[in-house]
Amino acid sequence: MNRIKHTVTALLGIVLLVGVAQAQDKELNLEKARESIATLEAVPPQQPRKVLIFSGVGAFRHNAIEFGKQVLPLLGEMTGAYEAVVTDDAAYFEKDSLSQFDAVIFNNTSGRAFHNLPWKEARQLPDEERNALFDLEDRAQKNLMEFIRNGGGFVGIHAATDTYTRGWDEYTEMIGGKFEGHPWNKRTNVVVDIVEPEHPLVAGIFEENSFPMQEEIYIMKDVNDEWIGAHDRRMLLKLNIEESQKRPMPEGLVIVPISWIKEIGEGRLFYTSLGHNAATFENPGTLELYLRGIQYACGDIPADASFAAKGE
Repeated sequence: MNRIKHTVTALLGIVLLVGVAQAQDKELNLEKARESIATLEAVPPQQPRKVLIFSGVGAFRHNAIEFGKQVLPLLGEMTGAYEAVVTDDAAYFEKDSLSQFDAVIFNNTSGRAFHNLPWKEARQLPDEERNALFDLEDRAQKNLMEFIRNGGGFVGIHAATDTYTRGWDEYTEMIGGKFEGHPWNKRTNVVVDIVEPEHPLVAGIFEENSFPMQEEIYIMKDVNDEWIGAHDRRMLLKLNIEESQKRPMPEGLVIVPISWIKEIGEGRLFYTSLGHNAATFENPGTLELYLRGIQYACGDIPADASFAAKGE
C-alpha cells in the first residue's frame, strides 16, 4: 500500500511539474498585455517617433520573438510614444531606409542576424545569392554603427547579446555584453534588484527595490572584468544572486547585470536581458521598463548614462 501511495504521489509530482512547465511555456496572452499597456503613460515625444523592430535570426530562434513582434508595436501605438515597422529583412538597414527611424530594436536576434539564416545554410547558397547576402550584411553593419554614432537609438532585448558574438567585435563593444550562458533558465525563480530606484528609467515602476519573477537570466563573458569599475555604461537592474534560486554558475561570479544604458557617440543604448518568457511581455512593470528604454533611445527621456559606483 505504501509503495502504491508513493508511486501515486510521485506521478502527481510529475504532473504538477509538467503543469508548471506548460504554464511557463504558454503562448502570449495578448489581451493581458493590452490591459497592462493601458495602465502605462508615455513621456510626450518631442516629435513623432518611428522605430524599427528587427528580429533577424542566425542561430537559436526564441519563441519570444513572436511575443515582441506583437507587443512592442502595440506598446508604441497605445501610449502614443512611437510607431513601429516590424521586419526580419536586413534591407531596412540600407542607409536611405534606416534614416527614417529614430531607434532600432533588436528583438531577440541571434547569431549573424542580418543573414536571417543559419550560417551553414547561408554558406550553401548559390554564389550570387551568397555574395549578395554577405555584401548586404557588410553594409548593414556599417550603416547601423554610423546610425547610432550620429544620434540614433538602439534597444537590445534578451538575445541581442547573443548576436554577432563572433566576427563583429564592434557590435559587442557597442551593446556592452556578450552572452556566455543562462544558469537561471526560464523556469527559475529569481529576484531582480533595482540598482538606482531614483533613476528616471526605473523610478516608480516597481513598488519595491527588488522584485521576484520567473525569467531566463543571462550572464556575460568576462562580466566581472567588464563591469567592476567600468565607466562607459550605467546599470539599472541586476540579479540578486543570494535571493535567487541557487544554480551552478561560474566560480567567482559576483555581478549579473540585467539592464543598462550607455551612450555611443551621439546615440543612446538601452539593453535588458528580460525578454524570454511570455509573462515578461504581459507584465506592466517590465512593459514600462521597455517603454522607458525605447523612449530613452529615441531621445525623449533624458537620463544619465555615466558610471555610477553603486552599480558595482
